[in-house]
Amino acid sequence: MCIYNTANPNSGIQNGGIYWAYGPHNLSNQFGDHYVMNNQYDDAWVELCTGYNGTGRGTSIISAGWGFVENLSPINSIVLGTGNNYPCSPP
Repeated sequence: MCIYNTANPNSGIQNGGIYWAYGPHNLSNQFGDHYVMNNQYDDAWVELCTGYNGTGRGTSIISAGWGFVENLSPINSIVLGTGNNYPCSPP
């Protein structure tokens, strides 16, 4: 999955904004609106979580192949996974 520099996907992917591995990934210094793209396949998803290490409240679940503008100010981690076992409480 990728996090872009701004809310516009033409702004380019942030330095360090590409995540390949399943599991939680902590974010730092992410504020405001960014385009977030889940370029995974099949039933893979990305969940945006308010806590670190895939904890807290889930704010969004992005299915494979979809991208959205998301406010990352309240987001402290993202989780990449499959199936229907979301680590944060559902949005």
